[in-house]
Amino acid sequence: MKDPLPKVERTVHLSVSSADLWQHLVDGELASLWVGGAMTIDPRLNGKVTLRTEGAREIFGTVEEIINGSSITWTWRTAEGEPTQVTLRIEGVNDGSRLTVTEEMLRYEIVIVPPTFA
Repeated sequence: MKDPLPKVERTVHLSVSSADLWQHLVDGELASLWVGGAMTIDPRLNGKVTLRTEGAREIFGTVEEIINGSSITWTWRTAEGEPTQVTLRIEGVNDGSRLTVTEEMLRYEIVIVPPTFA
């Protein structure tokens, strides 16, 4: 059996409505403020996700699952890096919102395609 891959999860409580929080998470300009780089998110299934930070390579990915106003999951990677999957989940609570961010490494294998399939 292979060792489990690294996974990081963090939950924070925010004094903002879940609707406002959702807008900040999926709007690229607003998301750029909280990730510290230029971020674009096309919040729809198979939508493009990119992040460019100063001095770092571009990270690019695709939205894999979205429940409007509640959660969004994407997988992304650098051109040379291993892929990770990110899930943002929002829950409304009495005094605002609870945001859970989960990021985990994904298994990455290079598959050689036979020339007849290339």
